[in-house]
Amino acid sequence: MIDNLKTAILRAVQDDPHVQQSYRECAAHYGFLIAPCRVATPQHKGKVEQGGVHYVKRNFLGGREATTLAQANRDVLGWCNTTAGLRIHGTTKEQQPLARFQEVEQARLQTLPDTPYDMAVWKIAKLGRDCYVEFDKAYYSAPHRLITQDVCVCGGLQQMRIFTLDYKLIATHERAQKPGERKTHLDHLPPHKVPGLLLDRDTCLAAATDVGEATAQVGGTLLADPVLDRLPTVGQLLKLRGKFDDQRLEAACRRALYFDDPAYKDRQAHPVRRPGRASHPAPGNCAPGDRIRARAGGFAGHIPGRCDVELKHQLTPHLKHLRLSGVLETLDARQRQAIDGKWSYIEFLERLLEDEVERRDQKQLQLRLRRAALNTTKTLETFDFTFNPNINRQQVLALAACDYIR
Repeated sequence: MIDNLKTAILRAVQDDPHVQQSYRECAAHYGFLIAPCRVATPQHKGKVEQGGVHYVKRNFLGGREATTLAQANRDVLGWCNTTAGLRIHGTTKEQQPLARFQEVEQARLQTLPDTPYDMAVWKIAKLGRDCYVEFDKAYYSAPHRLITQDVCVCGGLQQMRIFTLDYKLIATHERAQKPGERKTHLDHLPPHKVPGLLLDRDTCLAAATDVGEATAQVGGTLLADPVLDRLPTVGQLLKLRGKFDDQRLEAACRRALYFDDPAYKDRQAHPVRRPGRASHPAPGNCAPGDRIRARAGGFAGHIPGRCDVELKHQLTPHLKHLRLSGVLETLDARQRQAIDGKWSYIEFLERLLEDEVERRDQKQLQLRLRRAALNTTKTLETFDFTFNPNINRQQVLALAACDYIR
C-alpha cells in the first residue's frame, strides 16, 4: 500500500488510478501488486507511518553514529532477528514478528529475477523527418509513419524502447555507447530510401560487373570522377535493371561508350534497344558519304541513313534541355520535307523555328484563355433575344456581319 505520490501515481482515481509507467514496470519486474490508498483517506496508511517507520527511526537509528552501508546492513539484520523480531507486536499483541514471518510469510515470497531492474529515464520527444529521435545525445530510429509526432522514449542502462503516447511499444534498440551514434532498423525507414542508404562503391562496381563489361566500364568511369560524387548516378544506372534485362542495359552502355559520354542523362537519350537490333553503329557501318552529307551545305541529294537516326538521338537531349518541344515534335516531318524539297539548311532551320514559335503562341493563348475563364460556348446564334424584347435581333445580327463596312 502506497501514498498517491506523483512519482508513483500520476492520477489518483479510486476505481482506476493512473500509475507512473516506470513504477509500473518495476512492479511487473519484481512481481508485486500496487495498492494505492483511497483519495483523501490518510488514516488507511497512518498505522504504517506512525508505527513501523517511527519504530525503526527511534529504536534502531536513534543514537547511532554514521557508518558504512555494509556495516549498517549487518547491524539491521541482527536487530531484525533479535530486538524487532522477538518483541510482542504493538498491533497484533499476540505473536512475535519473526515467528509470524517464518510460519506464514516466508513460504509465500517469490525468488528475485535473474537480472536487476533496469532503472529507466522517460522522455517525450518528437520523431524527426529523418525517422530518428534524439535521446542523451544519440539517435534511435522509429517507424516513418510517426514522423513529426511525439513519442515516449524509455532509456535504460542497456536498452532503449520507444512507445506511442498511449504506451504501445514501436521500437527497441540497444543503448548507444557514445554521443552521436545512430541505432537504425531498416524497416523503420521509407522503403524508397533504403537502397540509397545501402549504396556504396564496392557494391555498385560488383553489380555493374555482373551486368557486363561495358556497364562495369561506365560505372568505373563515373566513380573515378575526381570532383563530383557520381555514386547516386551509378545507383540510378543500376536501378534500370528493374525495368530492363541485363542484355539491354549492357547494350545501352556500349552505345554510351561509343558516343564517349557515359553520363546517365545522355544514356537516357540513347534508349535501350530491343533484343535483335544493333546496339550501336560500328564506325565501318556508317558510310563516309553519310558522314559528309550530314555536315554538308544542304539536303540536296541526301539519302537517309543510320547516321540520321544517331544524330537525332544526339539532338533530342539538347532540344529537351532548351525546352524546344515544338522542334522535337516536327523534326521528322520537316526533315522529310527538306529532303524532298531540297531545302538549304537555313530554310530547314527557319521552318523548325516557325514550328516552335507557333507552338509557344498557341500555348500562351490557351494559358490566357484558361486564366480569363471565358465562356466560349456563348454565341449570337444561341443568345436568347426573348429575354429582353427591346433588343432588335435583326439589327444586332447585321452589325455582327459587318456589312456596313463594305
